[in-house]
Amino acid sequence: MGAPPQPPQPPQPPRAAEPVSLRPARLEFQISGSPFAPAYRLSWRAGKLLYEAVVADPGPDEGAERTWELFVPSAAQWQAFWDAVDGIGVWDWAPESVAEHGDGTTWRLELHRGPRGVTCSGHGAYPGPGEGTASPAFRDFLAALGLLIEGRRLR
Repeated sequence: MGAPPQPPQPPQPPRAAEPVSLRPARLEFQISGSPFAPAYRLSWRAGKLLYEAVVADPGPDEGAERTWELFVPSAAQWQAFWDAVDGIGVWDWAPESVAEHGDGTTWRLELHRGPRGVTCSGHGAYPGPGEGTASPAFRDFLAALGLLIEGRRLR
């Protein structure tokens, strides 16, 4: 004969939603100025944040000095970064910021975490108020990125 019938099971409470990982699905940021100004880039790759700085040498060799460093931000660093991103309103930045008479800086950001994402760029202009110079929101965002890379330069 078969197994005896099982008593009904009490209903299970709904499962909590999976927390969104502190790690980004995508993080790419680059910023540069005039041809001889430094250029910086951050890329999230294989669980590490790659920082690249390129300083052009306007001398006779016209070379460039490149620096690469890898960072593995802690959970606390990521949390502070995401808190800053939310507070600054990065998720709502316009896709493109362009100024007729800006400072010559070009930047690009791709940032994705969980269901949220933003892709935006600027040429001589920045998100938020500010004419021709980096807005407070943009400066705060650079500072937030600096939390992940132990204060390395991004500008």
